[in-house]
Amino acid sequence: MPESRYVLKPRPPIRAFLMAAGVSIVGAMLLVLSLANEWSAVVGVLSGFLLALGVVVAVLALVMMRALAVTVTLTSEGYAIEGSSGPQRGRWSEVGRVSRSSDGSIVNIYDHEGTRRRLAFANPADPQIDDLLADVAQRLDDSRGYTGYGTGL
Repeated sequence: MPESRYVLKPRPPIRAFLMAAGVSIVGAMLLVLSLANEWSAVVGVLSGFLLALGVVVAVLALVMMRALAVTVTLTSEGYAIEGSSGPQRGRWSEVGRVSRSSDGSIVNIYDHEGTRRRLAFANPADPQIDDLLADVAQRLDDSRGYTGYGTGL
């Protein structure tokens, strides 16, 4: 079976983007008004601060969205997980079981000794998670020599 790669991204932080847009717009409007009406320099500085704050919040939201992405690579020998908690690797022969939480946001991969590797997904409704789990199940079956005998496969 060829290598497969899944890049699971979190949902966009809509509230953070809306907040950043609102703060930036208010800051920009106040800055323009303070310059046009020759208001106090304090109003200009505060409005510039609001504008900068909005930009910083938007940039931080983008950075966090990228940092929370998880890449899972599956091969016939094992798996590799690259995410914010660092790289994790394992072999199919070492996997004892795989489970998924009831809300779908967490997948646990246990080895035979009970050590757990945990995948937490910010977007449990992502259909790619189901594809990933089906691929994991198929690779586990293949590594153990299971076939589709009696199932029509």
